Amino acid sequence: MNRRKALKNLSLSLGYVVAAPAIMNILSSCTSKVETWKPSFLSIEQKNLVTHLVDIILPPTNIPGALDVNVPEFIDKMLNHVESESSQEIFQKGANAFAQKFEATSGEKASKGSKESVQLLFKTYFNLSEEEIEKVKKEQSLLEGEVANDRRNAYLIYKFLFTVRSYTLFGYYTSEKVGEEILSYDPIPGRYDPCIPLDDVGNAWSIK
Repeated sequence: MNRRKALKNLSLSLGYVVAAPAIMNILSSCTSKVETWKPSFLSIEQKNLVTHLVDIILPPTNIPGALDVNVPEFIDKMLNHVESESSQEIFQKGANAFAQKFEATSGEKASKGSKESVQLLFKTYFNLSEEEIEKVKKEQSLLEGEVANDRRNAYLIYKFLFTVRSYTLFGYYTSEKVGEEILSYDPIPGRYDPCIPLDDVGNAWSIK
């Protein structure tokens, strides 16, 4: 299965996301180049790490990647304008914990760390046994104060990584470029056919 088809299937499993006008405005405002945009919520160190993580999660192949549709800038604006103060605080704690772990394991500064080094660390958090995966899932349903002290750092890092992953997928699939070039898109919808086989549906549909 090539990546284009895999992404289409993934979008079907995600379901249809109806974004509020405010979120669509955030999406449309993310037009700066990765190298030049200035974060409003993320620090410079966090911008570098998030940019690499976004590129690792959805890299470009025969179709555009997440960086091609300005997902890091979208994540920064969503965190700044949409997330609650408590969620912002948790994200910052997790991002700082990940940055500290990155510098300790790679010997590189978080503000200038390479994608390859970020990817090595990223893999360590998802190369887990089934038992470990269940443990992480259970912990992520808890509040920070309910997590054991010896697991607090890992809990915060996973909060950070899951937030980046979630917003990467959301920003990517709701971007205009992906909606019109990868998903099925018809600016003038036709008839409605209920109760048809899933195989006849084709791609997930983009609603613009």
